[in-house]
Amino acid sequence: QFEALQEELERRREECIQLRTILADRNLPLQMSNRSGAELINEDGELLMAFETQKVLIRQLEAEIQAEKGNAEKMEKELRDELQRLQDDNDRQQRTLRRLLKLRVMPFFCSMKLIDFTGENVDLREKIDMLSDQIKKYKKQLKLYAKKVKDTAVDSKSTSVLLGLQGGDVLELEPKENLATCQW
Repeated sequence: QFEALQEELERRREECIQLRTILADRNLPLQMSNRSGAELINEDGELLMAFETQKVLIRQLEAEIQAEKGNAEKMEKELRDELQRLQDDNDRQQRTLRRLLKLRVMPFFCSMKLIDFTGENVDLREKIDMLSDQIKKYKKQLKLYAKKVKDTAVDSKSTSVLLGLQGGDVLELEPKENLATCQW
């Protein structure tokens, strides 16, 4: 837009120069012919009016150019300030990122250890579940054997056999004299 206004101003200046040239060319022959030049050129005041109009247009265009130039300089300053602010922000973020990358080595090690421990934890839980199932199975077998021993050892001496069960349960058995015939 600034360039367009400058071109328009230049074109108007050239028109003014041409009008002045035409005015000067007309004045010379009129002066030579002993006529009054002002009367012929300025019959209706058209030429003078055109010249004044051109001067007014040139002033307006120059004022517009100056205003546009001021706006362009103001916008350029604002953009430079914004660019500087963005560069400062970018530098700050890069410093933060570098700091975080240096600190990231430690969390990476910790996260790898956490993954290892989680895997071990899952394995141990599976083992606990398997051992719990075995304990339940052994408890059932123990109760079954205790029942068989009790059934076969009804009339014996009062010797007690204590069997410890999980959970603090104690089973007291009195075996018979003839334990050799007991079937397990």
